[in-house]
Amino acid sequence: MGRARSTWSTAGVGRPTSTSTGGTRPTAGALATLTAVTGSPAAAGDPAGYVFAAQGTQHVVYRGVDGHIHELWWDATNGWSTGDLTAVTGAQAAASDPTGYAFEAQGTQHVVYRGVDGHIHEHWWDAANGWSVGDLTAVTGAPAGRSAIHPGTCSMGRARSTWSTAGWTATPTSTGGTPRTAGASAT
Repeated sequence: MGRARSTWSTAGVGRPTSTSTGGTRPTAGALATLTAVTGSPAAAGDPAGYVFAAQGTQHVVYRGVDGHIHELWWDATNGWSTGDLTAVTGAQAAASDPTGYAFEAQGTQHVVYRGVDGHIHEHWWDAANGWSVGDLTAVTGAPAGRSAIHPGTCSMGRARSTWSTAGWTATPTSTGGTPRTAGASAT
């Protein structure tokens, strides 16, 4: 898979220039290999990104070749930084690519992924505690997942949802049946 890349433009840097194939590319210095800039491990899958407006930060999360969930973040004071969320929290190694989002009303950040145990795990951050981790599958009693988490969706067979009001809850499938394994036909 390789390294996470970002293209950005500031004060005239990053204007497209012609390439030998007739396409456009940013000027030198505007295209950065974020994993190299931050010294982070190479990516084993696709990254996901989100903005945390409350802090004025940008975040990229990805599964590294080491099976850990890594976070790259940018702020105006420090530029790009990196963290190993798996190491910080002692979490389960990842078997899928993560997806992340900010819950602005709570002032929290969330990164979810399927662990090697087939459970859905969540890293979450708040200003008082920093990064924490939880096993959403165990908390809700939901069945273990067998397919990847994709940004904006959770694909584990039939429609199933978890949400937080005063905690996490699993809802039954829309037909009342059990979730099917990935690739099985709908009944």
